[in-house]
Amino acid sequence: VKQNILFLLQTNPGEWPSKPELGIGVSQFLFENYSIDSMSQFRQVVKSQIKKYMPFIEIDLQFSEFDEFGNSYIDNNYLKMTISYNIVPLSVQEILNLKITESAIEVI
Repeated sequence: VKQNILFLLQTNPGEWPSKPELGIGVSQFLFENYSIDSMSQFRQVVKSQIKKYMPFIEIDLQFSEFDEFGNSYIDNNYLKMTISYNIVPLSVQEILNLKITESAIEVI
């Protein structure tokens, strides 16, 4: 499931000709005109893609803008995102912590 979520995040819409709507394209949302509105839109796209392609998953997304010392992640060119998800048929809950930069998504 983690790999599928990462795949959706990294895939740009239109990248798969047979499924042009597949993918979130995280890079299109981040680091250009970063705002509350863009993060809200990003959250909605993530939730809708997971609902469409992994309907057995319930998710919650949290974004962290600052580290424990008050330093801005955005000023350091990355964003921390936590995805909490529940695999409904199995009643399994997991958390995926991600560091997102312009060029990569890293599991932390």
